[in-house]
Amino acid sequence: MTSVQKKTYSALLEGASIVCAASSGYRIIDSTGSPIARIQSKTFKAMHPLLRSTKRRGIFLINKNEVRKLNGNSWVKKLYKKALNNMSKTSTNTPATAKQDVKYFMSYGRKNGMRQLQLLLPLLSGDIKQVAESAVNLFDMELRDKRFKGKGK
Repeated sequence: MTSVQKKTYSALLEGASIVCAASSGYRIIDSTGSPIARIQSKTFKAMHPLLRSTKRRGIFLINKNEVRKLNGNSWVKKLYKKALNNMSKTSTNTPATAKQDVKYFMSYGRKNGMRQLQLLLPLLSGDIKQVAESAVNLFDMELRDKRFKGKGK
C-alpha cells in the first residue's frame, strides 16, 4: 500500500469525505472542509471496497461525468443515493463515537478478515486506535473460541 493510500484509508476511517474534482484527480477533505490529500483515479478505484464496506457518510462527487467514465452510470446513481441517505440520517455510526465502534470494527473484521483489520491499526490514531485494538483482541478471542469448540466435537 502506498503512503497516499494509507493516508486516504486513515482519513476515510476518521470521517473524511471524497470530493471528485474534474481532471486533476480527487480531493479528500475532512469535516472542517480543509484538504487532506489529492488522489489519482487508480487510488480511487482501490478505495471502492472500503467505501462500500464502511458506508461512509458524506461522500460528495462534484463531477458525475468523471466518475461515470471510471465506474459506469449505475454505480454513480447508487453512490449519490447512498450519500444523500447517509447525510440525511443523524446516526452515530462514525468511528468518532465510542461503544458502537467496537461493533463497527468487529463487523469490518468479519467481512474482510483479521489480516485486513490488523493492517488498519497503524493507520489510526488516538481513541479510534484503542477501540480498533480492542476489536482486534475481541475478534481474535472469538476466532480462538470457534477453533476450540470445533476441536471438542
